[in-house]
Amino acid sequence: MNEQLIQQFERSYYKYSDAVRERLLELDTSVLIGKLARDSKMSQMEMIVF
Repeated sequence: MNEQLIQQFERSYYKYSDAVRERLLELDTSVLIGKLARDSKMSQMEMIVF
C-alpha cells in the first residue's frame, strides 16, 4: 500500500531519493499520507511562487 502511494505521488510531483524512499516505506500508512499531502502542498506552492 505504501509503495503504491509513493509511486502515485512521484508521478504527480517529484521523485524521492532512495534513502528517503526507504524511510517513507517504514512509516505507518496514515503518517505517510500526511507526509505526502504536506510535500504535495509544498511542491504546489513552489510552482506558484516560481
